[in-house]
Amino acid sequence: MVGPGDQSADRFSVTAAWRSWRCLVGYPHVFSRKLAGGLRTARLLVPLLLLLLSSPDVNAQAAPTEALRRATEKASLLTAISGANWKPGLNLGAAQLSFDRSINLTIELVAGRTYTLIGTAETERAVLDMSLFDASDSHVAADEATDATPVIQYTAARSGAHRIRLHLRASDKPALGVALAILVDKGLDVAVNRHRLLTRQFTASTTAMLVPATELTWLDGNAGWCIYGFASAQPSSLFLERLTLPAGDYRFALSGRTGAIGFGLYLANEEDEVIADSGPATGFPLLAQSVDQTAEFTLGIIGEKRKTTHVLLLGIFQK
Repeated sequence: MVGPGDQSADRFSVTAAWRSWRCLVGYPHVFSRKLAGGLRTARLLVPLLLLLLSSPDVNAQAAPTEALRRATEKASLLTAISGANWKPGLNLGAAQLSFDRSINLTIELVAGRTYTLIGTAETERAVLDMSLFDASDSHVAADEATDATPVIQYTAARSGAHRIRLHLRASDKPALGVALAILVDKGLDVAVNRHRLLTRQFTASTTAMLVPATELTWLDGNAGWCIYGFASAQPSSLFLERLTLPAGDYRFALSGRTGAIGFGLYLANEEDEVIADSGPATGFPLLAQSVDQTAEFTLGIIGEKRKTTHVLLLGIFQK
C-alpha cells in the first residue's frame, strides 16, 4: 500500500491498527448562535435560516459533510497512534464523486517530512483508491485495497507540488461523498473536540443553504472539491489558487470555531484583481459571485492573528 520514498519503520503497524478500527457514529446537528456579522452577510444568511426552519429536511446530512466527519474522526484517531498531527494550511477536502470517476488535490510537500494521507467515503459500502504523484507527475505511492479507507504514509523525497488522486472504484450509489485528510510529522496539534464541534457547526450552517427553495447544491465533483479545511495561526495567509469555476452562480461559506469573529473572504481573478468580497468580518462570512465563463480564480481568507490555531472549513455551492 505504500510506495517508494516511505522511510517510516512503523508504517505497517499503523496501517494494521487502522484496518481494525470501525468509524464512529454520527453526531447531532447544532446551530451556532453567533451568526451576527456584517450587513452583507446578514442579507444572505437570514433568508436561508428562515428557509431552513420551514424545511421538512432540516436533519438531512449532505453526503460531503458526512464524508468530512468520517475523515476528521479517522485522522484524529491516527494522530493518537502514529505521532503525526495536522498539516498546516490546507489539510482537508471533501467532494461529491460519481462512480468510476476521480478527483485530484495538489498540495505542497516538504522534502524529508513524512505525510499521512487518509481517504474515506460517506459509507463503508464502497471501494475508494488513492494515489500520490510527485512534482514530475511520477506515481510514488498508492493504496488500492478493496475498502473505503485508503491510507498512504509517504516521506517526500523532494519538495514541491504533489498530486493526490481519489478514485471511486465501487459504490452502492451512483455518487458518494468522499473526503481526504492530511497529517504530517511535527504538525499542528488540534484537539479532536474542536474538529467535532466545527464540523457540526459547519454542517448545520451549510444545510441552511441546501434547502430546495435556494436552488443551491454543493459544487459538482466534476468541477472540483466542494469543501476545504485549513489549520493555521495566520488565516490571512490562506489561499486557494487556481480555483477553476465554470460559468454559473456560486456561494462561498466559511466557518471557524463557535464564537469566532473576524473572518472574511475575497475572490481575485487571474490578474490578481479582487472582484468580490464578503464584506465586514464575521464568524460565518458568505461571498456570492456569478461567473460568465470558465476561468481560474484565487479565493483568499482574511482573519485576525491569534495565539491559538485557527481551524476553518470552507464550502462552495452552485446554482
